[in-house]
Amino acid sequence: MKFTILTLGLIVGNAISSSIAIPLVARQESQNTTETTTDLNDKQVLIHSGDDFCLFLPPQPGLEVAPHEKDGIPFCSSANEVPGATQFPDGFITVAHYEKNETYEQVTGYFDRTKYNLLESDGGGQYDNHGNGKPTGASCVGYNYFVTMIEPSDNRFCIRCCQKNEDCPTGRSEYGCLRIIPGDYSGGENDTSTTTSPQQNVTSTTSDQQQQNNDETTTQQGGSSNNENIPHDDIVATQSLEQPSNSEWEAPSVDRAFDALPSAIKYLETELNNGTSLDEIQNHWTNFLNILASQFPESSENINNMQDVTADFDKKEDWEELITIIKNDTAKQETAPVESSSTHQDQASW
Repeated sequence: MKFTILTLGLIVGNAISSSIAIPLVARQESQNTTETTTDLNDKQVLIHSGDDFCLFLPPQPGLEVAPHEKDGIPFCSSANEVPGATQFPDGFITVAHYEKNETYEQVTGYFDRTKYNLLESDGGGQYDNHGNGKPTGASCVGYNYFVTMIEPSDNRFCIRCCQKNEDCPTGRSEYGCLRIIPGDYSGGENDTSTTTSPQQNVTSTTSDQQQQNNDETTTQQGGSSNNENIPHDDIVATQSLEQPSNSEWEAPSVDRAFDALPSAIKYLETELNNGTSLDEIQNHWTNFLNILASQFPESSENINNMQDVTADFDKKEDWEELITIIKNDTAKQETAPVESSSTHQDQASW
């Protein structure tokens, strides 16, 4: 972790002096070389249609999803569609809705958890290629990003593969499929809604296993739906992903992305002192950086680098050291002499 924190210092320090970025570039080149030699061991998913796609599942039947996000294995409509893939158990996928537009493809639907002995009490987990990936080295064939969720308690799944990072949000996994990957969720056993946040310019097909009229809404009892019968997740499904559960984590109005970091550090300190869980802190931090990257696209590379480094923080000490590094870099910038406007711009490039 010490080397990781050192790298983080270089990333943050890039806003202070462009010369510090040289070791970071060298390390990235070294990383790329290493990744090239390990690609054969990386795990993949793919999407071709509603009848031809892959998902990650726990490595053995009966295991919970979240504790095995890093060692998930690919299951596909046909065996060996990607290296090491196993065919879905017979009858596992019950409903699959396929959608595609210019920048992403997705499949949303339902499965039968009993076919892989998944637990009814398991709220599920998320696989994605954020940071080192979950599982490690994971990717989607033909795309830059992906996010997929398996929710055994609701027999629900979703997967989206994207060319653009913003189309595959990974920071709020507890929101579940209905909010992270809006789409067609009709046809489930307890179907209470059809689509969430319909997309424009989308080509959509439905699996032949269950054809549903997307204009109809049913409840578990078979009557017409209303808000008091709709689960909370369905009601909030179309709300903006940019609203963190703690409103204080919204990115402040600043001229540069780097200037927003001191505010985030204050929130980090508060949550650490209040005993907020590390998972929740990670979610808040990732969501904050995602918003920041969308507000400052010219700085997205630096922000994504920071996101990659902090993705695996699993100790309170990691966050405390992050706070110290950013505080020190901020102090250096505040005390640095300003020789000219051009010099100042070079010192704080993002």
